[in-house]
Amino acid sequence: MGENEVNDLQEKKSSVPQYVEDAKKALNGEKLSEESLKNIKRYFLMRFKKAKSNKRDKVFLDKMKELYDISEEQFYKIIYVAMSVHKKNIAIHIENVKKIREWMRINDSKRPPRIQNSKKTIPEEEAILGESLKIIKNEYVDKFLALKTEQERKVYLESKKMEEGITAEQFKELITIIQEIKQNAVSQYVQNAEDIYNWIKKNEYKKVPRETGDEEEEKLATQFQTIIRDLIRPYKNYCRIQNEEKFFEKINNNSNISKEQFEQILHIVNVFYEISDYSKAYYFFRIKDIKKWMEDNKTTNPPQCKSDKASDEEKKLGIAWKNINIKLIEPFRKLETKEDKKIFFKRIKNLHHITMEQFNQIMEIVDEINKNSINNSLIMEDR
Repeated sequence: MGENEVNDLQEKKSSVPQYVEDAKKALNGEKLSEESLKNIKRYFLMRFKKAKSNKRDKVFLDKMKELYDISEEQFYKIIYVAMSVHKKNIAIHIENVKKIREWMRINDSKRPPRIQNSKKTIPEEEAILGESLKIIKNEYVDKFLALKTEQERKVYLESKKMEEGITAEQFKELITIIQEIKQNAVSQYVQNAEDIYNWIKKNEYKKVPRETGDEEEEKLATQFQTIIRDLIRPYKNYCRIQNEEKFFEKINNNSNISKEQFEQILHIVNVFYEISDYSKAYYFFRIKDIKKWMEDNKTTNPPQCKSDKASDEEKKLGIAWKNINIKLIEPFRKLETKEDKKIFFKRIKNLHHITMEQFNQIMEIVDEINKNSINNSLIMEDR
């Protein structure tokens, strides 16, 4: 790779790149933009490091002299000037990480500041701090903590000092504050799962938030899908290859979610699916709604879905009553053997998330409604 970097310089002989012109301006003491300084670092220092790793740093420096008339001494001075922008950035990041800690304290927040979203709904101050936190965590802290040996960490710190001017003391300060924030923070996934569960609880476990609902309901439905995408599906994939512990280690490191917190999220997801229309455990709860509706309206007749006099609520319950009979009760009554019934119960558990116990409760309520409805009809005929 070092040879390629040297060859890259040779290709530039016919024309002087902008970053070389900027480098010479820096040598003359001219003030450069932050972007120019970044380009100098990217094209000079990064290429030099690659050449050095292949023991071709002397060749690289000779080519710099030959092509651009930049001596070894001048080259190192250019790098020193270019690094100043990163020293400034490090100072900003250290200041921001302190602001993040204070921001969480002032706002009594259990989650760190968020980065800006596509709709630009995150307050500017929070978005700036969130972006800084992301950079600090991804570019510095996570990479450092991923190193296993003291020697690896020592080399890493030395390279950062050379590249960006960050000292070991500054690094220690960054890591200490980031870990403190992590310990005090509650993962957004955990918070979202709790919000979803509280909404379901508030609605008496009769429905789940939908994307077609009001603003709050739509937001919670979107958050639920994010939990499924980012946590539940990966969890199932890890379990499939029998690597559950690695999954828990990953979400703890990446999302600050403990094993206990994930199990609570999983419980909420199961509650969601048990109640949702998608899983059709809906029928188990709907039959109870039908019974309650009949008691509230003091009637022995089940709700009707086609009656002109029926309210919207009755029509919805009437459709549920019809589907319960068509999809569950009638197919079951046609079964004769134990084997057929065993297959039926397995099917409704997979398809509708309805257990045998739940089905028996549905059956009892349906039989009770049908019996009372028939008796009522006979009484009316006698009259």
